[in-house]
Order: sequence, then structure tokens, then C-alpha cells
Amino acid sequence: MSQRLCNVLRFTVIPVLLVMMAGCQSIDNPLRVFGKPSACATCDPLNGVVQGVVFDADQHALNEQARRSLDQIVEAMRQELDAVIAIEGHTDNRGSARDNLELSKKRVMAVARYLVVRGVSASRLRPHGFGESRPLVSNADDEGRRTNRRIEVRRLDL
Repeated sequence: MSQRLCNVLRFTVIPVLLVMMAGCQSIDNPLRVFGKPSACATCDPLNGVVQGVVFDADQHALNEQARRSLDQIVEAMRQELDAVIAIEGHTDNRGSARDNLELSKKRVMAVARYLVVRGVSASRLRPHGFGESRPLVSNADDEGRRTNRRIEVRRLDL
């Protein structure tokens, strides 16, 4: 089996089936299920890749779309008063590993600052930058690199 076909099965077909089995009705991005990115209307907004938080190469500024996406996390945190989340920042593999680690830390801190300004207690956030060490897909093309420049959240209190 080719590597490309393996990746299609691993990152698309199998996660979609798992989401469907979990009872999710709507899949916006079938890239996060059980440790891989996904998003669906009925899934927990405090677990997975934060859809809409997209970074340009070598940037950490939050745009309007990112702020709207993060507002959904703010709302979920207001409803789930005991929720504690890890905020994980990731980059593509362009540049040095050290620079990418620093960039991922800047990205995750930009997200954490936004959440705190919107009323989420900093004590409920665990930001961590991973740099390029945890890609979701290959960095061989622009689309893959764009996918790997992401923020993920994960509940720690469950």
C-alpha cells in the first residue's frame, strides 16, 4: 500500500468512521478523533484542534476568525466551571527546531492571553509549545504545513 493511501486512511477515512461511531452528526474537519484532529457540532469544544485559529508562516498574531473561534472556548469554559485545559501550540517544519519551538510558545501564549482577557482564569489554562515535533500531516507541501500550524486544546480535568 502506498504511503499516500496510508495517510488518507489514517487521517481521513478511519477518523470519519470513528466520529460517526461516536455519534457525531456533523464533521467540519475529520482530522481529530481519539488523538487526531477533528471537529463536529456535537463534540466537546474543549478537545481537539481549534478550528479557525490559523497562523501565517512565522507569525503568532490572532486574526478576527481566530478570536471568534476562541470565543467558543471562552463560552464553553464559562459553562464548564471545573474545566482545566491544556493549550498546545504547533508549527510546521520551516526554520530551525529552536525557532519553531519559540514560535509555538508565542502562539500558545497569544491564545492564553486572549482567553484570560475574555474572563477565563489563568489557573485553568496549561499552555505548552511543541514546535514542529508533533505534525499531523506531512510538511511536504503548503497545505500540510498550513495544517500543522495549529492550536489544540485538551481537557485535563476529566
